[in-house]
Amino acid sequence: MITRRVATGAAFSLLAVGAFSHTGMAQSNPPAGRGGLRNRGTPTGRVGAAARDGAGHDGPLGLELVAPQTGIGLTSSDQPVLFYLMSGPVTRPLHMIISVPNRSRPLADIGLVRPQIRDRAGMIRLRDHGIRLIPDAICTWSTAMQIDPTAPSRDVVASALIRYVPMKQTLVTDLSRADRDHRYSLLTANGYWYDAAMDADESRPNDGGAAFQYVLHALGLAAASQAG
Repeated sequence: MITRRVATGAAFSLLAVGAFSHTGMAQSNPPAGRGGLRNRGTPTGRVGAAARDGAGHDGPLGLELVAPQTGIGLTSSDQPVLFYLMSGPVTRPLHMIISVPNRSRPLADIGLVRPQIRDRAGMIRLRDHGIRLIPDAICTWSTAMQIDPTAPSRDVVASALIRYVPMKQTLVTDLSRADRDHRYSLLTANGYWYDAAMDADESRPNDGGAAFQYVLHALGLAAASQAG
């Protein structure tokens, strides 16, 4: 059962030195220009980033995506909400790209002009940008935080894999019959991590964010809402 006690247990520090080193993050150096976000190669799972350059009083700047640490996360929506975690207040420009293998142009290439941040957890609603994922295509989505506008290679870049796969009717039926706690088990057991995060975020008004913290804990991520 998802409780505040579980969520609190999940809420170990979000400071970059702790939470971001937990997932083995290191500063990435893509080629100059935003094309670097498209030419980083396909990751095998979640890849986060941290950089001391330009760090504030809270220490290194850190960026992590809410996605599986290994493998491909599934979504049953072609316009999911994507989440990322910040190690501190957003004071620098953010950019997001979704790339598809064997395609020279990205599926999405947008600047996050007014990022939606809640308790240091940011969200990108693909619907707001008119972006739709391609059915069954394994996409790489990357979010970059600009450190120096004159040196794009210093951008802090985090990447992860996502695949849009409509749910089988049997899973849809099981979910409709399950209570809320069991829904998360069904979604994650079947690889629908992005659905689990979206569902948990929608539950915030009722549970104060406990379900979202539970999902972060299951993903091996620290709980953003408990950080400074």
